[in-house]
Amino acid sequence: MIRLTSAAEWTPVERFCLRFGVCGPAPLTASVRRNTMTPQQFAKLTDQHKHDVRGSLRIFGEWFGRPHDNCHELMSMVAEADSVILGFDQGESLQVWSPSDPEFVSHRFAIRSPSHVRWEWYYYGRPHLPQNRYFLDYIVAGKTVDATTNVDWYSPALHPSLHEYAVILD
Repeated sequence: MIRLTSAAEWTPVERFCLRFGVCGPAPLTASVRRNTMTPQQFAKLTDQHKHDVRGSLRIFGEWFGRPHDNCHELMSMVAEADSVILGFDQGESLQVWSPSDPEFVSHRFAIRSPSHVRWEWYYYGRPHLPQNRYFLDYIVAGKTVDATTNVDWYSPALHPSLHEYAVILD
């Protein structure tokens, strides 16, 4: 696998396997150089790959919906002072604070370590009205991720993990 670490540098991503053969991204350690960039740099780099960014969403290891049950296609991107807002084809938005380390492999898009991620969407099949807008909000707090939502039709069990990518679309 190849990971884009800057506009001019490509480096391989190491992987590790947990017990029972389950593999995942290498964990971040103090020795891993974090490729920090401004939201404007992140947006510019991601915009170059916009036509390839689509897929089912996972945030800190949690699927939005069932695995591969939906496909979100990136349509727009706005750089704010401290975050990037990615707009998708059905009115969804993904806001990422302190974005860094975007990865692009085929149509797979991943972000390693932001400070905060918020996914918003309209209840599918209902009109795009404020009362039908829902969110999942994930804030990195030390060695944990605090997750909240305004979903009101069931009680989601949110168990995000810092051992997973913050965002994956594939």
